[in-house]
Amino acid sequence: MLLMLNLNLSFSQNDSIANVTFEEKLDIIMLLTETFQYSAAMKELKAIEELNPEVITESIENEVAYRLMLSRVYRLSAQPKDAIHQLKILPEIKDNLNLKLKVDFRRAALYAESPGLDFDLRAKKALPIINNGITLAEKIGDKNMIASFYNLKGSFLYAHCLTKNKDCLDTLQNVKPYYLKSLDLFLDIGDTLNYHNVLNGYFHLAIDEKSKEVDSIFELVNYYTRHSNYFPNLITSRNLLGHYYMLIKQDSLAYYQQKVLEKETLVKEKTQNSDNIIQKLKLLYEFDSLKANIDLNRGIIEQKDLAIIESNKRIKQNIIFSLLLGTLSVILIISLIRQKRLVIFTNKVNKELNKANNNYELLLKESNHRIKNNLQMIMSIIELDKNELPSDENKVLENISSKITTIASLHKLLDFKEHNQKVDLRTYFNEILNYFENFTKKKLKFSTNFSDIKIKSEKIIYFGLVLNEIISNTIQHRGVEGKIEIAVVKEDELYVFTYRDYSSFGKFEKNNGIILIEDLIKRFEGFNYSFNGEIGEYKFYFYD
Repeated sequence: MLLMLNLNLSFSQNDSIANVTFEEKLDIIMLLTETFQYSAAMKELKAIEELNPEVITESIENEVAYRLMLSRVYRLSAQPKDAIHQLKILPEIKDNLNLKLKVDFRRAALYAESPGLDFDLRAKKALPIINNGITLAEKIGDKNMIASFYNLKGSFLYAHCLTKNKDCLDTLQNVKPYYLKSLDLFLDIGDTLNYHNVLNGYFHLAIDEKSKEVDSIFELVNYYTRHSNYFPNLITSRNLLGHYYMLIKQDSLAYYQQKVLEKETLVKEKTQNSDNIIQKLKLLYEFDSLKANIDLNRGIIEQKDLAIIESNKRIKQNIIFSLLLGTLSVILIISLIRQKRLVIFTNKVNKELNKANNNYELLLKESNHRIKNNLQMIMSIIELDKNELPSDENKVLENISSKITTIASLHKLLDFKEHNQKVDLRTYFNEILNYFENFTKKKLKFSTNFSDIKIKSEKIIYFGLVLNEIISNTIQHRGVEGKIEIAVVKEDELYVFTYRDYSSFGKFEKNNGIILIEDLIKRFEGFNYSFNGEIGEYKFYFYD
């Protein structure tokens, strides 16, 4: 929200302002910020805090005024975090609602323009404060704050639309009512400075939107620019008038004239309110450069007139160019015809390849189906023979049957997935565990923990045989029934397989079963295999 200066003071940065009141000091500091002398403004604020700290805490109004000014200087000096911090350390304001509205307005403005946050996060922080501020201002009838919050909301939504760099006509239509409400309220209370400020924002929107009313808004802005002495509004208006001439009227000469007026305003303000000679010389140099640009632009216009005459001479040359272009067009048409024939031939070849690939997939599916059926037939024959053989020989047949089941489970999954490159480990292992739970005489209770992992079919067959052989060892050597823990979990970049049945093997001797397990693990590309005979634990690592 704009602040109106109560004083018309001119002083050097080296002069002392110790003899003026607290309010006058803040007015002088405001003047420094409006002429871009942020270092001098910060110096004066720190002087107040060091020399007269008691005046800051003398009343809540003084502390709020000081923190708001310090926050303003930090914001203009591109230190948004420090600016927000000054408002956070203010005590809670409950009784003075007008003062609370001022603080909330500045807090919302800081969040809305905070460069460290993306626009979605800015909106999440700023819009609730703005909406609550409008509600509270309407409740107490503070038209100035209502208008200020509407202007802030319109400006924020407009900036959000521009930053997203997308078609946001709907957003722009929603922005207009906020600017118009703000303009009506400031006009109603006779606040011409803030009215001019909001009018600048509405003019900017009209230029970007190229709306039908942009010319009428231009006349209004031009009027306030001619009759205003308030530096920030003048600078913004001159800049926007220049853009209007360049983007709407395509008048580069008028654009440069507005830029000259803008620099003249800046030089005048710096001359009145600062003794910074280097800054003045810089602005005067820019002023002279702009005048030179105007002269250059006039020369360009004259050159364009000469270019029109020269273009008539080139008409004859264009005839020859047209003939060449026609020849190139014929060549291009011939090339397109050849390209079309090539596309037709390529499509024909692709159809034949797709047909061959479909035949291959059908053959592979049929092969998996036949292998699965043959394995089921072999298992059925084994089951029939088991009933006619002694128990010792039955154990051999059961071991063979479980291995065939492991292989058949893989083909079952491949059949379902139709030529899968990889097989889900959890599904495959559950097929094997279901077999042992349903077809073994001993009651087995499995506790599993399988990570989501898919393994190539040519590798997972060995993994399944490892699990089959380990469970077979459990059935053979385990003396008591109990829970069997099986886990395949991820650790960093690799996986670890753990099987624990709590069997005690006593004095451990490597037998054919263990040797087979070690060989299958190597085929599976597992490593760091270990066996703990006291608790019946098998463990090894592998990559997916």
